[in-house]
Amino acid sequence: MVETLKSTRDVTFDTYELTNRIVDLREDLQKLISMVGRLTNSQLSHAQDAVVRTADDVEEAIRRNPLSALGIALGLGLLLAIFMRR
Repeated sequence: MVETLKSTRDVTFDTYELTNRIVDLREDLQKLISMVGRLTNSQLSHAQDAVVRTADDVEEAIRRNPLSALGIALGLGLLLAIFMRR
């Protein structure tokens, strides 16, 4: 009888400890998800800024050398048409 009571107490303690660990893991996971979300948003913002800067640089290069830009565009169009025909 004493042995059964001790065994029941051990199982109850183990269940309580397991429940606490699950709660702690859930909290840690929520913190991790939040941190990853913030980092992702930050990196996305940096990537968007880089794309805007690159687009501005390309636009400026086209304005400085319109004939070269037109020649490059025609050449790329011709290559694309050749590859699409095959």
